[in-house]
Amino acid sequence: MHCQFKGHFVTLALTFMISAAIALATPQSAYAQKPSGLPGAYPSKPIRVIVGTAPGGGMDIITRPVMQKLAEKWDAQIIIENKVSGIGSVVAMDYTAKAPPDGYTLVIGSSSTFLNAALVIKVDYDVTRAFEPIALFTVSPFVMVVPNSSPAKNVREFLDYAKSKQGTLNYASSGTGSSGHLAGEWMKLAGGIDMTHVPYKGIGPGIVDLLGGRIDMLFATPTASIPHVRSGKLRAIAVTSGKRAKSLPDLQAISETIPEFEINTWFGILAPAGTPQPIVGALNREINQIVNLPDIYKLLTTDGSETAPMTPKEFGTMLSNGITKLDRVIKQTGIKLE
Repeated sequence: MHCQFKGHFVTLALTFMISAAIALATPQSAYAQKPSGLPGAYPSKPIRVIVGTAPGGGMDIITRPVMQKLAEKWDAQIIIENKVSGIGSVVAMDYTAKAPPDGYTLVIGSSSTFLNAALVIKVDYDVTRAFEPIALFTVSPFVMVVPNSSPAKNVREFLDYAKSKQGTLNYASSGTGSSGHLAGEWMKLAGGIDMTHVPYKGIGPGIVDLLGGRIDMLFATPTASIPHVRSGKLRAIAVTSGKRAKSLPDLQAISETIPEFEINTWFGILAPAGTPQPIVGALNREINQIVNLPDIYKLLTTDGSETAPMTPKEFGTMLSNGITKLDRVIKQTGIKLE
């Protein structure tokens, strides 16, 4: 069932929101470099970075070291503000979308928050127009995994196997409307196969059943799947990125068999639409450098993710294309999102 995320509901959600703010600051120092070419004296006051998860969560852990480096480089005060509610990161996005576009309120977005806002909760604004994409932190594919007992060793063999067992195979996901669910439906649609979707509360139980042979296939993050592949308990077939992943170069991309197939998980930083381009550009340049510093790069890529420096325009194109493709899958397959 679709629900409209209208203004009065947002206000109510914000009223009950848990908000935690922690400032990242550095004293005046010789190495601090104020950004050049910006309007006025930006930043002349604290920059607030909104994170839609609790402190210590995955999104929060990624955000803090990157923002700490930025605070040091610019000799600026950056406040990490965790806004958490029962409807998750979409509230943080809504808060930021309606903030003044002056460069002092930014938000950490992810593939799941944008997917939820655009296709599941259906907020009352166009998420591809309500934000100025700034920079990506990381991008990671999902891994298509099957039991070792499966005869399929690549995507084509899996499609042929599924056609020979039409309607009898199943695949797991972390829930209805999740990226894994949409990837499975996309594969069914484009590959001309019929499989049964089995939603779980998280991908962990799905992997347990995959290990037990009760599930025939699933899409999982590298962190959740690759340890089982390396131990010889499961077989990795392919990745969902548009091309082969640097972290898993031996695995084919599904797009090599199914053109345009691409579903990634990503984390990045955005601002309200209308934020001055000199500010967006300066933040983009700095963050693109920061994510590839040796210590930050090591932290961001330990789970199989890759840093992905992009221009704001490239980031925006990625967002728009991703939502368009998945919306098409939903409409063509008749998925009912709840």
